[in-house]
Amino acid sequence: MPDASSSSLLASTRKSGAVGLLLIVGALLAVSILIAKAAPSVGWHPLSLLQWSMLGSAVLMYARVAFTRPPLVLSARFLGFSLVSGVLFALPNALGFAAAQHIGVGFVTLSMAFPLVITYALAVSLGLEKINAIKCAGVVSGVIGAVLLSLSKNFLEGDLNFWIIASLCAPVLLSIGNIFRSRYWPHGVPPAHLSLSMMAFGFLTLVCLTGILGMPIAPTVWSLNAGGLLLAQTLVFTLLYDLYFRLQHLAGPVYLSQIGSVSAVIGALLAYAFFAEIPSTLGYLAILFVGLGVYAVSRPTNATR
Repeated sequence: MPDASSSSLLASTRKSGAVGLLLIVGALLAVSILIAKAAPSVGWHPLSLLQWSMLGSAVLMYARVAFTRPPLVLSARFLGFSLVSGVLFALPNALGFAAAQHIGVGFVTLSMAFPLVITYALAVSLGLEKINAIKCAGVVSGVIGAVLLSLSKNFLEGDLNFWIIASLCAPVLLSIGNIFRSRYWPHGVPPAHLSLSMMAFGFLTLVCLTGILGMPIAPTVWSLNAGGLLLAQTLVFTLLYDLYFRLQHLAGPVYLSQIGSVSAVIGALLAYAFFAEIPSTLGYLAILFVGLGVYAVSRPTNATR
């Protein structure tokens, strides 16, 4: 049996690996939203770009999984899990990608910090986490940040009102997805298989959504820029969601939800660098309250489950 020192080393290694994955996944999430913001400039509708990027990513993931062990097994439990995961993945991404065109990359990426506090609240209500006063204060801080974030983008303007609400619905759906995957993760199925199936069912979900809404399925004109953007988003998705499932498998849903805070910070920097989106005073206050909420919810405690 391993001694105390080897167990401590293993725990430290796992923690370091989780932190590294967290930073990479959060950064890739911000980049994917930035690409969505650029989609219309090269003729893509953001949802069409999202749809075909998911398909391309699923194909690349399958090419890797097909030559590794264990083999992919399409059981009823696996397919059911994949269907729900795909829907809970596609819908919030569709909301975020579409909203980025109307309210900015900075706002959308900052709203992605909220899944941490929402996931924690859901985990407590379902008995997956113990209630903690400091973490509860973090949830309240996150809610205050959400209100300030809404006000910072002229919430009372009718056209923007819908997209602000849509953007803030996305983290709720992401949080539900985080909890669902942890609670119903099929026993013995590797993360790579689940990320592949989630992308495949996410693609099918968007096919239905874009068909119902009558959206174009291709760019207005195929060009080198349009094809390059599709390739870039496909590659980002392939790496992002492979690591995303590895992080959840390693550290759990609440820790995974911290990717939003990493994405928010990096996204704000990218939005300023590429789109000159400068946060307002309320925006800076929102960042402060969200940051306090993230810290309070994610800080380690001595409580045991």
